[in-house]
Amino acid sequence: MKTKFFVPFLVICALFAFTFTETAFAQDNPHSYVNVQVWQNGHTRVQQGAEVWITDSQGNTVLSSSERTNSEGWIAFDANIIAGTYTAHACYPPRPDNQQGGTTVFYYDGSGSVNVQVELGNPY
Repeated sequence: MKTKFFVPFLVICALFAFTFTETAFAQDNPHSYVNVQVWQNGHTRVQQGAEVWITDSQGNTVLSSSERTNSEGWIAFDANIIAGTYTAHACYPPRPDNQQGGTTVFYYDGSGSVNVQVELGNPY
């Protein structure tokens, strides 16, 4: 009689422990992004085709892509970075022919997604 009660009890306990562990350590959003939108000088229109990269507080490039901003001025990077202060850099046209550039410093808390806007400066 004790065995008939004990085995199902162990199975239920094991299922509960597995479910609780999976839930307790699951991430709210396993797909986090750093989304950057680039604007033309004066914040009048978005800039399609801009090059964007992200640097850490030491100036090291931590996120970059060969892709350029879309027709709405956005580009998304997988946020595989730790919490910290970063700088989003944008230039148009892409380097080495860039004629406008801009930067925005932002803080990433290490989870979820963040949206950043960069305004290009005057043409140089």
